[in-house]
Amino acid sequence: MIISGRLLSGERIVESKIAREWGVGQPTVREALKTLESEGLVTYSPNRGCSVTELTMIEIGQLTRIRSVFESLSIELAVEKRSAWDPRILRNAIQEMKDAAVTGDANHYFQTDLAFHQKLWELSDNPFLSKALATVVLPLFSFVLRKHYQEKQIDLVENAREHEQLAEAIISCEPADVQREVEKVLGGFRNLYLSLSKNGNENEGITSPTKS
Repeated sequence: MIISGRLLSGERIVESKIAREWGVGQPTVREALKTLESEGLVTYSPNRGCSVTELTMIEIGQLTRIRSVFESLSIELAVEKRSAWDPRILRNAIQEMKDAAVTGDANHYFQTDLAFHQKLWELSDNPFLSKALATVVLPLFSFVLRKHYQEKQIDLVENAREHEQLAEAIISCEPADVQREVEKVLGGFRNLYLSLSKNGNENEGITSPTKS
């Protein structure tokens, strides 16, 4: 519900309402919220209970910087283990992104983009790194990228092409060349996040430091 945008940034989460909608007990919802809090999608306040996370500009900058470091390491490890995995894992994920981009379905494209990165992390064969990346990237995708995909502020076809270049570098290039491509692409992603966030500073999910 959060990733799809049904629950908006800053929205209070009422456990009883969620429990009724999904036909489960409130203890089940409470456990789910604890997991979502650990993933950065939910924020708990003693006075307010749980609400959907809101990110400030400072937090977005911090998350994008951490993401660049962690994902670069994930790709480095994936390249080291390249002989152990099938390149179709990434190529199939890219094809799904390209298909979604051509249709212009922003929500589907968002899901395929996230799936591509999750597959990439898995190829590192480091579950601790994958978990750390999920904690950092899920809030960025959910509260920044999804919104701007839906508002068509990003060229989906061009974005898919950039991901394809990254994937092909990981699959076939020498490690030093891969690293250069990673720095270029992840640097571009970071600038995109910050640019979109500044433009949408007064919109859903993004608050100024003074409001946080």
